[in-house]
Amino acid sequence: MMKICVVFAGALRNEELLNLKVSDIEHKETILVVHIPKTKTNRPRLFVITPEFEGKVNSIELFNKYLALRPKQTPYDRFFLTYRNGKCTVQPVGIHTFRSIPSKIANYLHLPEPSLYTGHCLRRTSATLFANAGGSKENLKRHGGWKSDTIAESYVEESVLYKTKMAKTILGEGQTENIVVTNDNSAQNLQINLDNNPQIFSLQTPSTSGINFYNASRCTFTFNITNTPNT
Repeated sequence: MMKICVVFAGALRNEELLNLKVSDIEHKETILVVHIPKTKTNRPRLFVITPEFEGKVNSIELFNKYLALRPKQTPYDRFFLTYRNGKCTVQPVGIHTFRSIPSKIANYLHLPEPSLYTGHCLRRTSATLFANAGGSKENLKRHGGWKSDTIAESYVEESVLYKTKMAKTILGEGQTENIVVTNDNSAQNLQINLDNNPQIFSLQTPSTSGINFYNASRCTFTFNITNTPNT
C-alpha cells in the first residue's frame, strides 16, 4: 500500500521507485515531502503526500509503520525492502517486483486479463487522475517529469473533464461566466486566469488601467464597450 501511495502522489517510474531512499523523504508535521533527485529526464522533482489517501488510509501513519519495521542492521538506504514470511528483510525490492504490482492488483480484483497491467499502469493512473481533476498541461509535465508537451497534452485532451467541456461547448451547453467589477479604486489592474478552459467569458467592468488575461488559448471573448459620459 505504501508503494501505491507514493506512485499515485508522485507518478513515479519503476526506476524512481527502485532508487527511492529513506533520506529522500522528509516528514514535515502533517505531510511527507518526497525528493526525486535522479530521473530519466535528468529533471529532479519534488512532490508531497498528504495524510488522507482515498479517504481510507492515513498515509503518514502508514509511512511511520513501514519505517518502524525496517531492520536496524539494514546496510542500504533504499526505502522499499522485501518482506518474506511476514517479516521485513534487509533485501531491497527489485525492479521486477515493482513491475509486477499492477498485475497482482488486477488479479486480486478479478479484472480481465491481469497480465496486461504492466508496471507503468500506476504512473499512467496518477497522470490520468490529475488530468481528470482539471490539471493543466504545464502542471502535468511537472508532476510526471516529462520534457515533451506531447505526452502531457495526450493526458489532458483525453481526460473526462476535458471531453465533457468540449461536448458542452459543441452542444451549446456551456455556461457564460460573468465577472462584475465595481467602481473601486483598488481595481485598477485586473488579472484573470482562464486556465485554458474552453468557455464563453463575459466581463463587465468600469474603466481600469489594465486587464490582463492569461492561459486563454481556448477561450472566446465578447466585448461590449460603452462610453458613459461623466455627469
